[in-house]
Amino acid sequence: MTANDRDTIYIDIDDEITTIIDKLRGSSGKIVALVLPKRASTLQSIVNMKLLKRAADETKKNVVLVTTESGLLPLAGAVGLHVAKTPSSRPEIPPAPDAMSDAEVQVNETADMLDDDDMGAATAENAGNKSVGELAGAAVMPIPTRPAPDSGIETLELDNEDKSAVGAAGAAAAAKKAKLPKDKKLKVPDFDRFRLLLIGGAALLIILIFGGYMALAVLPKATVNIKTNASNVNTDVDFALSTSATSFNEGSKIVPAKQVQAQKTLTGTAPATGQKNNGQKANGSVTFTSPCVNGVQSVPAGTGLSSGSQTYVTQKAVTMSSASGAGSNCKFSGSTTIGAQVGGAKYNTSDNAKFTLSPSSSGAYEASTITATGSASGGTDDIQTIVSQADIDSAKGKIAATDNSTVQDELKGQLTDQGLYAIAASYSAGTPTTTNSSDVGSAASNVTVTQTYTYTMLGANEAYLKTLVDNDIKGQIDTNAQGILSQGITQASFKLKDANTSGANMNIQTVAEVGPSLDTDQIASAAAGKKSSEIKSDVEASPDVTEVTVKFSPFWVTKAPKNVHKITVIIAKPTKTANAD
Repeated sequence: MTANDRDTIYIDIDDEITTIIDKLRGSSGKIVALVLPKRASTLQSIVNMKLLKRAADETKKNVVLVTTESGLLPLAGAVGLHVAKTPSSRPEIPPAPDAMSDAEVQVNETADMLDDDDMGAATAENAGNKSVGELAGAAVMPIPTRPAPDSGIETLELDNEDKSAVGAAGAAAAAKKAKLPKDKKLKVPDFDRFRLLLIGGAALLIILIFGGYMALAVLPKATVNIKTNASNVNTDVDFALSTSATSFNEGSKIVPAKQVQAQKTLTGTAPATGQKNNGQKANGSVTFTSPCVNGVQSVPAGTGLSSGSQTYVTQKAVTMSSASGAGSNCKFSGSTTIGAQVGGAKYNTSDNAKFTLSPSSSGAYEASTITATGSASGGTDDIQTIVSQADIDSAKGKIAATDNSTVQDELKGQLTDQGLYAIAASYSAGTPTTTNSSDVGSAASNVTVTQTYTYTMLGANEAYLKTLVDNDIKGQIDTNAQGILSQGITQASFKLKDANTSGANMNIQTVAEVGPSLDTDQIASAAAGKKSSEIKSDVEASPDVTEVTVKFSPFWVTKAPKNVHKITVIIAKPTKTANAD
């Protein structure tokens, strides 16, 4: 064997298992002697020892641990690694912890282990005293293989070794190991596994109990659908709600009522769109003329006249007494001053502008015969935004558009809390108290309207309303053959005819159901715990029942629950209608 076939590696005390494996993999020798320091803690772990053995097998190298640490020997034996006390000692596999043996199998080498090129020849007699290094240098050592389990102490197998002796020793060790009895009393119970099984069993028991309760007590339900020869009857009743009445008067149809109220303050804001011209007013003069045949006419002060769309007022009275012309051309004339009603440059006119005189309400003059010419000037513009009536109306409109459904719900809640049936048709907002942030004509950029409403609603005892409907229905049916199944109050239509200080006159229209009288609570009680066929038989005993169907749920339920609250009885709506007169 050449020198390249062997290698000696010195391990540091701080080397970890990964470092040792890396050194092993980096070695070029087929036989690698790992010289361990004292207290080599890294290989005192069976896991690390197995990792080293696996690395040796993967790289096809024979590893010999050179150490005197007695604690490492059982671990090396457990994984099948060779150990030598010194580089000059013979390598061997120590006994495993559970197969301790005093038998010692020595490594014997023959001359066949040497290459033809090596110096000298080794025999079985002179090879026994050679060190690991000498053996590695003198003989070709094949890759050792781990013997079969329980073979006892294993030595590093070399070429031409006396395998018969080694085999005999191994067989003896294996036989000895096989005879070692195992003490079953020393087996330690796995309490973690026992605890998991206990917890799992408890959880399974809880699930089974809960599932059984749900399946047998909670989930089972029954529905009984009943069809009868019932019919509809239309009702139309006028009655009075009175807050002053203390008792129900069936004959007069006066129902005691309770009025509730809620006060709300609402606001609406709108931008100001009006305009006012605070500029200078235009002033001027005008001359009136009239044919002489109409006589002398007078125009009093404050008389209105217009030029185009602009309006002016005479400042002084004028009598048209100056005559000019003759015959048919004779005319009387007179002049006076005028002034625009409001400021603004648009009231300025051109010279000799024509004016139209307003008709006289007193007959002092005949406007159609009078012509006027003149001019006005001096008007200036100073526009200011003011509040108009349209702006106030716009703000009120926003209040009117407010959704009052929350107020109605509040009033209904008050009546319901008192055990009364709320009649929404009696809802009233009343007359609000209104205030404006600015009056019409006031200078402002916007106007806010505030209105305080007092909302009211009436409520009555539902039993009184049903009695009114009952009395109306009884006049339309044969009470010996039919009974009233439902008055239809919840679907009734109430109308307010008129309101007064003590209540309101109302009208109720509804569709009532008449037919055989069936007590749903009694049917449910009788069906509890029975099968479908039994329930059908009991209900169909009534002559007015035409069909009965019973449904159980979930699918595994075969009987109605004993809890009547889980049994639903449904009487089908009438299929024909009997209209009231």
